[in-house]
Amino acid sequence: MKKMKLKQWLFFNVRNCVVVALSVVASFSVQAATAPAQSLVVIPGIEPAYCLKVAKGAAQANPAKCPGFMTEGLAASAKECGEVGGTLNGEQQGTVYSVDIDGDGQPEYLWQFNANFACEGAASYFSCGSSSCPFALVRRQSGEGMPKQSDEQWRALGTIPITSSITPVPNTGVPHFPDLQIGCEESSFCDTALLHWNGEQYESISVVLHSVTVTLFPSSALVSPPQAVGVLASPARNSTVIGNYGADAIFAVLGHVVGTAYLLVSPCNACAAGFIERQILYPNPSDK
Repeated sequence: MKKMKLKQWLFFNVRNCVVVALSVVASFSVQAATAPAQSLVVIPGIEPAYCLKVAKGAAQANPAKCPGFMTEGLAASAKECGEVGGTLNGEQQGTVYSVDIDGDGQPEYLWQFNANFACEGAASYFSCGSSSCPFALVRRQSGEGMPKQSDEQWRALGTIPITSSITPVPNTGVPHFPDLQIGCEESSFCDTALLHWNGEQYESISVVLHSVTVTLFPSSALVSPPQAVGVLASPARNSTVIGNYGADAIFAVLGHVVGTAYLLVSPCNACAAGFIERQILYPNPSDK
């Protein structure tokens, strides 16, 4: 099975920032089919500021203070922050969660880069807009407890929305991990979301928003409307307009509403997602 580099999950593309950029909650639960719900709590003792010292060679690796996945690509991130006029700093108290999503007794870890590190002087550089970035989900390859400081010990499983609940869903086609039903917390983008384990990573395949099911595209096209257009709160012509945009706007086209001719779009990371009729963005039937 192909291993994914952890740094591929530390910087999120437009689709991931929008699909899973939900409001932060202090704790949430994981519900398994045969086990009681578990509350996630911050793992104590993790120090992102110490991780920066390790990445710069100024301190020895200490997995209790800084698990290895937090230093992957960190020196490069510090360099990028400096190139835009900022200084990368780490929090004194880290925010990293653990959860056993597959019920094998070994934890997976959930964390956000921008909840643990900040580019001071260029605060928006690692931001996903007015909403929060998703979690990176990682797993130790072998062994017990907190990991050794070794990149080879880690596997990236994907990005996970910040949620009120995670419910494993049986996945009969692809081992080893279940699909995940996500309960979106205080989000204008979704009420629930379904993440599918494709054998290598988790991918968002659908969301439900205001009782409307949206099938997400594998990747988001960036499209400018041919004319000024209003983004709607629901997929209906008499729906409330939640934003008006000119022909110079650029929409991320996220998916299509099942059983309708409407698309779910995001005007920007800081804007509310909404609906537009397909023919408005794609007047040529041969287009996407």
